[in-house]
Amino acid sequence: MAKHIFPESLFIIMYEKRWRKIKEKIDDENFDAFVVRNEGNIRYLCCSDIPSFPLVSCVIIPRKGKNIAVASSLEEFRARDKCTIKNLKVFCPYPNIKNDGKNLDGVLKNVLKKINANKIMVDTKQKIKDVKAKQDDFIFNMRMKKDKEEIRRIRKACRIADYGANILEEIIDENKTEIQVANELDYALRQKAQCNSFQTIIASGKNSSYSHHDNINKKLGNGMMICDFGVYYDGYCSDITRTFPVGNVSEEMIDVYNIVLEAQEKAIKNVRVGKKISEIDKLIREIFKEYGYERYFVHSTGHGIGLEVHEKPRIACNVKGRIEKGNVFTVEPGIYLPKKFGVRIEDDILVGKNAEVLTKAKKKIF
Repeated sequence: MAKHIFPESLFIIMYEKRWRKIKEKIDDENFDAFVVRNEGNIRYLCCSDIPSFPLVSCVIIPRKGKNIAVASSLEEFRARDKCTIKNLKVFCPYPNIKNDGKNLDGVLKNVLKKINANKIMVDTKQKIKDVKAKQDDFIFNMRMKKDKEEIRRIRKACRIADYGANILEEIIDENKTEIQVANELDYALRQKAQCNSFQTIIASGKNSSYSHHDNINKKLGNGMMICDFGVYYDGYCSDITRTFPVGNVSEEMIDVYNIVLEAQEKAIKNVRVGKKISEIDKLIREIFKEYGYERYFVHSTGHGIGLEVHEKPRIACNVKGRIEKGNVFTVEPGIYLPKKFGVRIEDDILVGKNAEVLTKAKKKIF
């Protein structure tokens, strides 16, 4: 029988594997350290189960030696308890609080000097005096290929999203307002998730003709209602959109809904390892063009999800690169007819041997 590994041990192994890959990259490129300041990348390296906001402000992965995390005094005690990088430096401008410097840049400069790092790699554009910095997307690209633990968390987040879609069918009422529906949905989701992965969108009637919308105190009335929402589970996201009929709907609304569904299903069937990312977007636009609706698809086809609700890979016509095993991204075509209505259908897709749809809430409604 295989020895049981406690979750804490499993997480340490997961992080150590990531740190090792970065150290190998630093060594191969002949740099002294990798300085990480993007929030998603920081969480990927030391606190992935904490949603949305990282415990630390910066991570330094040196070519040799122990990794270093830098936190503000605001997060110091939580970071010492929960961050997997235990070599912690603290910045604080306030008197009588022990610290390693007054601000992040000052602490970072001192750390780099102490470890003799004169040539560094960075994940975001940074200027550090007397230090040569090369920006590199290596960690962003690492995050595109999800491991088993990441997939487990995303699956759970998607199951909660499906639960939310089912709840929506029960709570939709043409006499309720967008804000009421959003609040009822969010309350149900919070019973099962850490928090929302973004602000829930409920766009009803003419408001559904906007690709993005801020919920208002307006009754749903008759027509189409776009519901876009997602949750965090153990630090990982889901993102789902369903469009619901409310009250009376027109034949045009039904036709447009079925066109969007057809385009989405055909695009998902074309997702496979090695496929050009741009071809998924192109396929949807070609289908919409056949029906005369190409002009009304105003955004990209999708985006990666994981630690953040929008991350690599972006699924768009101008993106180079190919689909890889372990990618998780959305496919979310939409048609938005100004001052009339809109339809969007979004699912989260895992790329394995085939494309697996992780969000399974009902879509065939007509």
